[in-house]
Amino acid sequence: GRACFVCERDNNSRDVDVPHTCRLCPPNTPLDPAQPQQVLAHMAAHILFDPKVDRSAQPCGICLTPAPQCEFYLSTTGNTRVMTARTKCPNSVMHFRYSSAATSSESAPSSNVPINCTLCAPATPAPWRYNFPYHFRDVHPTAPEDKYAAIWTLDSDELKNLRKVWLKITKGVPIPKPRESNRPALVLSEAHNSRLS
Repeated sequence: GRACFVCERDNNSRDVDVPHTCRLCPPNTPLDPAQPQQVLAHMAAHILFDPKVDRSAQPCGICLTPAPQCEFYLSTTGNTRVMTARTKCPNSVMHFRYSSAATSSESAPSSNVPINCTLCAPATPAPWRYNFPYHFRDVHPTAPEDKYAAIWTLDSDELKNLRKVWLKITKGVPIPKPRESNRPALVLSEAHNSRLS
């Protein structure tokens, strides 16, 4: 038999997203929202080094869901901060201090934060820093990339420290063993699915 009427995201991932977990680390590795810098570093390592992450899909820096399913809006007055009331993300309840998160350090290596794009309208969602090259190619293809490249260019220390995070992640990932079963796998009908928008 076949199962039908599946509702899924456009990225065709059939994983169940559980808040405050990494859906790419089996089995739904928990992430501590009280340690936002560590969550940002964990997700940044996936974005930069995990071949399963399609960077051109502009993944969210907190949950890796492709844009535009997660949207972050920033304050336009005073100190830059995420406007949580307007933000859409399964893990958006995780609060981080924007100024600290925007700066890479050895203990908190990711500087991946949403940044208001000066070429976009003021009320549009802010793309994540690591996604800016793809944002520019998709939304502002005629803008001179060299003029804005400093936004997304990472220094060697940030890359080196995030590679260490990635090595810790991959060291702890168990290799799944194939299940032995006489039952056929459940086949989902592609003709009867629905995509979340």
